[in-house]
Amino acid sequence: NKLTVNGNIVCSSVTETSDFRIKKDIQNANYDEIYNKFKDLNLMEYGYIDEYCESLGISNQTRVNGLLAQELKEVYPDIVDIVDKKIIYINDEEVLTFDNFHTVNNTKLQKKLIGVIKILQNDNEDNKNEIDDLKNEIETLEADNVALNTRIETLETALDTLINKLYDENILTD
Repeated sequence: NKLTVNGNIVCSSVTETSDFRIKKDIQNANYDEIYNKFKDLNLMEYGYIDEYCESLGISNQTRVNGLLAQELKEVYPDIVDIVDKKIIYINDEEVLTFDNFHTVNNTKLQKKLIGVIKILQNDNEDNKNEIDDLKNEIETLEADNVALNTRIETLETALDTLINKLYDENILTD
């Protein structure tokens, strides 16, 4: 029941069975674990070998971003599928054969990304709340600073008045 396409698939939507009535043992995913594992992944930029480009009908200058399935398998083995034998054809002629060919299940990968996004959303909300708290604290400190400066000015004026009075009464001299 597998469909293999060498090339792009164009469709208006892809649906997946997801009705809760067919599921059991439902619980929240461990977002922290998913997020921490994602930190170990490296998004790479690469091109494809000439034969593969020709089989897909794409330029051998094409550059793409993605993950290396063998590295992804080290972090998320459940996202990587291994095909016993992958044959690359050009014009119905077999040009390359790979044993144990690794592929990435992008649907599973996208679901993991939801967990990463949830962590980032929570971190963002926490950061916003902390920023708001710090802004409030700054406003309080600024108000306290204005009040302290006013008190200092009052004390300086009183001290100047006292010193002048002491000079006037010859209690202090130069």
